Amino acid sequence: MSEPKRQSIWDNLNNTKLVRYVLLFVLAWAIVQVLAYFSSIIITFTFATIFAFLLNFPVRWFSRVMPRSLAVFLVFSLGLLILVAMVATLLPSRRKTTE
Repeated sequence: MSEPKRQSIWDNLNNTKLVRYVLLFVLAWAIVQVLAYFSSIIITFTFATIFAFLLNFPVRWFSRVMPRSLAVFLVFSLGLLILVAMVATLLPSRRKTTE
């Protein structure tokens, strides 16, 4: 009985495969660079999408009893009021020291 010949990885590679791997590596590097360049915009739009999705639930709930535009204004006003209250409460007050 003869054992099957084991091929090394180097026997399987040729120029087209090597060029393909290099191009895939360069493409992945380019994608990472583009994402790093636009990261602040991507993060901003991601958070805006999440907030819009989450605020849609109370707007739908309020729009059952009032017009949608009024419900949007009410939810936006309440959200802004809560945000201002949290900022005013959580930020430490800065006191001027006189010497």
